[in-house]
Amino acid sequence: ATWRRRRATRLSPHPPFLRRRMELLPDAGHPIPRDLVLHLLEDADHKPLAVVWSWPCHPLTTGDLYAVSADFPGLLRERLRAHLGRADLPVLYAPGFCGDLRPAITTAGLSPRSALRYPLYAGMLPIFRRPDRAAQSALADTLWQGMSRLIEAPARPVPAGTRLATAVLPAPALRHEDATAGEVPVALCTLGGLTVLGLGAEVSALHTGALAALLPENAILTGCAGQTLGYMPADRQIPEGGYEVAGFREGFSLVGQWQPGIDAALARTVEGLCR
Repeated sequence: ATWRRRRATRLSPHPPFLRRRMELLPDAGHPIPRDLVLHLLEDADHKPLAVVWSWPCHPLTTGDLYAVSADFPGLLRERLRAHLGRADLPVLYAPGFCGDLRPAITTAGLSPRSALRYPLYAGMLPIFRRPDRAAQSALADTLWQGMSRLIEAPARPVPAGTRLATAVLPAPALRHEDATAGEVPVALCTLGGLTVLGLGAEVSALHTGALAALLPENAILTGCAGQTLGYMPADRQIPEGGYEVAGFREGFSLVGQWQPGIDAALARTVEGLCR
């Protein structure tokens, strides 16, 4: 995966006909979380019951914008079922905090359309290219290498018991078309040794470190859990602008904009759920 926010200069219809802003362009030099977390649940006889796994990335490798597809998680689901010998094995994929991450399927050469949009870069600006089946398979192969090692790791007993704690993070500066205030549902679920923190938003990867520090090792942190408000940037991204800060609003039928204070409010909410 790669960071998908990069400041670039592009053509504008208004004087001085160039503007510099945050674009949906790859930035391979930006640090991102890359951990693949996998929990294989087995019964007392070591027969597989289910797999829950997460790797933070938008599943955007199908190539066909109009196809209904399980994308690369679907390819890996089939590999897991074949490897573990159970065709109906439940496999749950959590996309993680992937709001600003997507597969690193890029090209250095600009298409004619992109060359017109970014005339100053003369082919030096990397852009995302449309994925194809080969790129999708290559990504699945890479992830499978890590998954297969995790599956073969020694099993360990986990404590019994379940716990579910929920909260709502208000987002009063964002409003729906019917004027109701935005809010992000937050849930912390513990099932034996499996802990999942789920947020109803496409969450910036920048939130990963601070929230992971509040949770047990190998906890799964994920967005797109439940009703999804839209994108949730980090405080430092708000003055930068870009799609994940403001550009997403029309697609989610929202008005207004996120205000600083997200980081602290989110940390307080999760700390409260951990008590």
